[in-house]
Amino acid sequence: MRGDRKCILDSKQYNYCPHCNHDNPNETWRYLFCSENCREIYKILEDWTGKKISSDDAKQKLVLHELPSLDQIQPSLRKNIEDINASAQTILTNRIVEEKPKRRGRKKKTIVNED
Repeated sequence: MRGDRKCILDSKQYNYCPHCNHDNPNETWRYLFCSENCREIYKILEDWTGKKISSDDAKQKLVLHELPSLDQIQPSLRKNIEDINASAQTILTNRIVEEKPKRRGRKKKTIVNED
């Protein structure tokens, strides 16, 4: 039987059962989060709340992730995101730059922050 769960970041309903063959039992983070994206966003917010990273660092890291709309995010976590945006010193705009590979292969895409 699959377990019905609710993501602690965006309240999305999802199924995860560590005992079923359909789900990977090594992904224990799936007990709390519906996706790797939500897990990473939560980790950034946790680091910012614990003062391990600055508001600027948190904002730069959050820009790299696909944030759910703010009305879907839990109220306390939503407030943290709003506080990060309000207190961050830099305003970031992202653009993707293609770089030529050093060897044969695919082009590497990087995100460049422009002030």
